[in-house]
Amino acid sequence: MNTVVARVLRVLTGQSPIALVHAIDELGHEHKLELPAATVRGVTTGHLLVLQWSLHAPPGLVGPTADTTPAEVAPRAETGNTTSASQLEALLGLSRGT
Repeated sequence: MNTVVARVLRVLTGQSPIALVHAIDELGHEHKLELPAATVRGVTTGHLLVLQWSLHAPPGLVGPTADTTPAEVAPRAETGNTTSASQLEALLGLSRGT
């Protein structure tokens, strides 16, 4: 079980019955939750959002359900700083599409 403590930056509400709670944790990761507006009434900037979560495979799942082969990388437009881009790609072990 993972626990995240994040400080609420804003709560967006409107005419919808749904509100958006936007928070950021100590590592700078953003967390956005859509919740029933009635459940976040009174929540303001500075409140703490505490999330506990985990990920699980659904029962009966034998193997991956999605295609796990890497996607084909589309060629990109060249920029003026191709030397730096080439050096970065080499460091990361990437090869440029042709």
